[in-house]
Amino acid sequence: TIAVELGDADRLLVTLLDGTRDRPALAVSLTEAVVGGRFRLEQEGAHVEDPKAVDRFFEAWLEPALERVATAALLVA
Repeated sequence: TIAVELGDADRLLVTLLDGTRDRPALAVSLTEAVVGGRFRLEQEGAHVEDPKAVDRFFEAWLEPALERVATAALLVA
């Protein structure tokens, strides 16, 4: 048995990886989850709600997150 530890945002991302979204659409869906109140985003202990700040965060975060999920063998190309 192999244990895989994922953060909350990683788990949210995995729920969106159904093959219907490209990278830009994933970033939009993640941003919508935060702005819509379905996910709480914190940076350095502060709650982030501004849509532009959330969007910038996920644009930078997405590629490394996809690599983490792939490395954990949760995503196969």
